[in-house]
Amino acid sequence: RVLSVVPEVPYANYVQNFVVKPREEVLAYMKARVGPEGIVVFEKEEIPHQSPGTLHQESLDVSCAVTGYTSSRITLTVQSNSAGYLVLSEVFYPGWKAVVNGRKGDVLRGNYLFRVIPLEKGNHEVTLYFVSWPFRVGGVISIVTLVVPRAGFGFSEDGGMMRNAEMVFKGRGGE
Repeated sequence: RVLSVVPEVPYANYVQNFVVKPREEVLAYMKARVGPEGIVVFEKEEIPHQSPGTLHQESLDVSCAVTGYTSSRITLTVQSNSAGYLVLSEVFYPGWKAVVNGRKGDVLRGNYLFRVIPLEKGNHEVTLYFVSWPFRVGGVISIVTLVVPRAGFGFSEDGGMMRNAEMVFKGRGGE
């Protein structure tokens, strides 16, 4: 049996309204709603930039376009007549960073698992990029393991680390 899936959730959605729910209530609240449009749900742990409720009462005039996409970088242009939240249908994961108009922006988790970027009204160039801290730490460790032996810490040209260890041991009264 083959089921067809209607794409109900757009890749990028701009919303003005949000609610804050405890983590255990987020999914139930979202299931009870007819659709995802017009609102983003934050968990109590996430701190939205505005007070709960509606950010702007006027009708929303917004355009959003994805201008670049790779596995570690996403660029978008957003134009809006109201402050709000750009909700991306991309799984939230620590390590994603945002730059909005050349300045550091926030990446929040909304609707239980999506990336959300708060934006002021106006025209915006938004770039999201991924920074893997384990990869960077591994790179530093790799560089250190390449540099330290060459600097002579614990190694000698005639016998390597074991010979130096033997010399230290003998110097302390060993055999």
